[in-house]
Amino acid sequence: MAQLYEQEFKTQEKAKYEHIRQAKEKTLEEQRISEENQRRVEAEKRAEADRIAREHDKATEQPESERTKEVSGEDENERVVPNEATNGIIGPNWSGVSPEIASEYLSNHTGVSASKWLDVIYKESSGNPYVENELSCWGLLQIMQSVHGQVSQLSPQEYLDKAVSIYQGSGGTAWATW
Repeated sequence: MAQLYEQEFKTQEKAKYEHIRQAKEKTLEEQRISEENQRRVEAEKRAEADRIAREHDKATEQPESERTKEVSGEDENERVVPNEATNGIIGPNWSGVSPEIASEYLSNHTGVSASKWLDVIYKESSGNPYVENELSCWGLLQIMQSVHGQVSQLSPQEYLDKAVSIYQGSGGTAWATW
């Protein structure tokens, strides 16, 4: 009888410890997911702030073009506005560089269509230039920092030039979503 009680006690203890282990694993997984979600939300906030800044920049540029029209007598539609992506000039921060501008720049420097680059950008980062994954891949094209250096510290121009260099060395196979 004592042996039966002892066996029952051991079974209950084993079940108790298994329950505790499972609870700890669940807590750790929830914490990991929470941290990932927090990083994602922060990256989305930065991207939204950049989008708002771009819209603000566009809104403040429009009155300038109206002033130009008044002063020069030119109609805005008659002037040829250079495309920043085609002449190789990319802004100093991501607020002025949309995924579309980045894809045009990449297209002009690699010969691959802008729509293909845009597709890769949205598959890799959802168009967020600040996103970083658990492997420390960073930016619009999720460039792996352990292989290509601290690309998170690069200007948009340098980042896109790095992407062109990677493409020239490896082709599209450098991106899993190619």
